[in-house]
Amino acid sequence: MGEDRAALCGHRVIDAYSGRMLGQLGLPAGWRVGEACLERLSSFERPLQVRASVAGPHGETISFRSGERYLSSGVALKGMNVLAGLYGVASSAQTEERAYAAAAPFADAEAAALARGMGASVALLEARRYPGLDMPSAEQRVRMEANNDAALQGARFASVRVGVTAALRVYRLATPDGRELRACVMAIVDGYETGVGAASMSEMGERVSSAIGGLVGRLGGGASTWWPRTQQTAAPAAPAAFGTPGAGEVVVWGPRNLATLVCEPVHLEEGIRAMEALVATYRPDAAVGQEEMATKHNLVSAQQQQAVMAQQRQQAQFAAMRQAVNMQRQAIDDYQRAAQARSDAQWAAERARSGVGADSGADWTDRFSDAMRGVTTWVRPDGTEVETSTASDHAWADEHGNVVGGSGGFDPGAGWTELHQK
Repeated sequence: MGEDRAALCGHRVIDAYSGRMLGQLGLPAGWRVGEACLERLSSFERPLQVRASVAGPHGETISFRSGERYLSSGVALKGMNVLAGLYGVASSAQTEERAYAAAAPFADAEAAALARGMGASVALLEARRYPGLDMPSAEQRVRMEANNDAALQGARFASVRVGVTAALRVYRLATPDGRELRACVMAIVDGYETGVGAASMSEMGERVSSAIGGLVGRLGGGASTWWPRTQQTAAPAAPAAFGTPGAGEVVVWGPRNLATLVCEPVHLEEGIRAMEALVATYRPDAAVGQEEMATKHNLVSAQQQQAVMAQQRQQAQFAAMRQAVNMQRQAIDDYQRAAQARSDAQWAAERARSGVGADSGADWTDRFSDAMRGVTTWVRPDGTEVETSTASDHAWADEHGNVVGGSGGFDPGAGWTELHQK
């Protein structure tokens, strides 16, 4: 920072709605803190954000916000918040899904949004070195935050990579009324990338396979393999550049202490010095930090309750499926028994129409069997039975037991005895 901090004036950041103190910062003489507020965000990593406006002596304005967090997840984790949550890789299902952007493109997007709000056009004039950034310390801070968040949630990370980028970029704004202004965005974009790795992704799949296979096995007597077992031995892919998550990875990222300046061109340098002083000296109030930690604990508790409820719903669905299968089996059994009863009744009615008594059912059954096989059964004089084709309506036997069948006026002659049909 190009200005001695001893020369700065201390300011308190006061919430315009509650009157509570949100933090403190230092500004050059003539600058003052305007309206400020505490916002609650749908993010586990950054559940609270301080916003403040700062005004300069010549009409300069600085918009400040303390930080945000977004999520960028790999394709295998999209739509799998429950499974990813088991491993802490998608630490907050509430966090906004947004593609990672380094500090320079993030600053350009902020400048473009500012210009749209003013109805102005915007053009980049220059990029400057971000002042006073100690990169090793910044990376260590991000790693510590990642580890603390993981410990709070009981997450199981296979790896953690951190990334820090910074930008200070100056833009020209041309307003619809013909004025030319200057804008400057000062941003640090940092975050961490986690991955469950190939082995853990296979373990995740095996858990799902085991759960589904167990259900199918109980219902159908078999097993199911939902997740390819070859993934257990697949070599992990080479890591891509930070911010480009692989299939089983997620990036938690966002701006830290972002400041945007708008001023007349002649006051640009003075405004940049004030913006640098603000970012370098901002310290959140201890009570805000305590509330942030309490919010994280509440989110973790809520997620755990939701997980228990989801498990209970799943168990209830499995029980309903088992009941439905059992009811279906019972319905099939009832239908088969009813069909058998109808068949027996029809059989009995047919026998009654054929003049077959209840005590001669066996004889009727034998005739039915003969008809199905295309034969006629005859009885020899010695009481033995013999079969002929149904084409013969008469049959004769000689003294040696030989049998001949015929129809119409066929007569085998002397020595043959006509047989009676069974």
